[in-house]
Amino acid sequence: MSMPSKVTEWLQKNNFMPSSQSSSSPHCLSKDLPSLLQQTCKGKLIFESYKKNQHLTNGNRDDLISIIIDEVIANDIILRGNDFVNLLEQIINLFPNEKGAREYYYIPRKGKKCPSGKLYGKYVNQRSKKRKTIYLEQNTPSPASTKTNPSTKNYEVPEIDFTICRVLKASLSRSIADWNEVRDKWQKTFNLRQNDLKELTNIDFLQAWPKYYDSRAPDLIKLDFKIMYPDKEDCLYSKWEMFTEKIQRFYETNLHNDFCKQLFSLAKASTNKDTQDYILTTLLNGVLPPSSWFQSSCGKLRKKATIADSQQSFVLRLTSINDYERKITELISMYYSAGMTIQPFIIMEGIAEGDITGFCIYFDKTLYKFESFLECLDICFKIFHTLCLKYPQACETSWVFLQQFFF
Repeated sequence: MSMPSKVTEWLQKNNFMPSSQSSSSPHCLSKDLPSLLQQTCKGKLIFESYKKNQHLTNGNRDDLISIIIDEVIANDIILRGNDFVNLLEQIINLFPNEKGAREYYYIPRKGKKCPSGKLYGKYVNQRSKKRKTIYLEQNTPSPASTKTNPSTKNYEVPEIDFTICRVLKASLSRSIADWNEVRDKWQKTFNLRQNDLKELTNIDFLQAWPKYYDSRAPDLIKLDFKIMYPDKEDCLYSKWEMFTEKIQRFYETNLHNDFCKQLFSLAKASTNKDTQDYILTTLLNGVLPPSSWFQSSCGKLRKKATIADSQQSFVLRLTSINDYERKITELISMYYSAGMTIQPFIIMEGIAEGDITGFCIYFDKTLYKFESFLECLDICFKIFHTLCLKYPQACETSWVFLQQFFF
């Protein structure tokens, strides 16, 4: 479970977690750039091309970038802004005529914009791919192996042939009256499910495992999470009281939005535990405001996500659950136009924040209903991680905060 450095720094600064030393390397590369290029065929061709033409083609530049980033990723080197500048200077020192192509490689951050350039983009993409690969490798034993997943510890996945696994998977696609039988088969097919998760698209994966559309699917999600993170399945519950105490003290002096202040007053005055838990959680969006953008309703202007947008994509409040399909269609239209995701997410039913009548999770046209907000929050988090889904951009920092604080 990785997390953006800015959120880590925020947590440490505000005493929500202990400080730790930076994992960044003081060196951009494990060896000097000329030596790095000389050890590869493509690197040698880059030297020959520059010597002959006194400039590099875009193909040469792309190969140069790939060689550098492959070295960075292979050695787990974390690059910061100054490191990209340093790498660019190394490139220009080696190939002086590349001075005019600076922006091809790296464009520093200006204002609130993210850095850009192919060197930066390649690094970000490769880091993301490596994180997902490591995550899946750690939690997915090889199909050819019959050994128990080492990460399961006390919650073992029985040794089983993958041919039998596929038979069990097929039976899970049909109606089974005994839910305990479903649980048993679900546990035995964990390895196959993780393999499918790597190879199938999200849509195809859910169609291949239709039990996710069953109202009792949260029970299966908890089984998978327990196998993947055997010591963390109860972390949200065990640390919740400590969280509420700390976060209330923080809100007292750090909430500045008027609506958020009103919600906080409502939480303190309420005797309903679900109301308190719901408000204290959604107020994270008030102190960790979103930085994402999406198209306006007319589809022409780019609009920055507000605190209200963040709270709505985190927990959607409806006066009646009967109205959820229309409202969700509106949200999908708003967020998906910018490549953002809003599922899974929590729905609260009630005429006001202080008058809650129910909680559920909307996930791919399916509703999971729960008795408490905390259970709803717990399962929603576990869906993200058992299915390797991204957090919604409008409320990403709040989800990352919960991940880091509790898990």
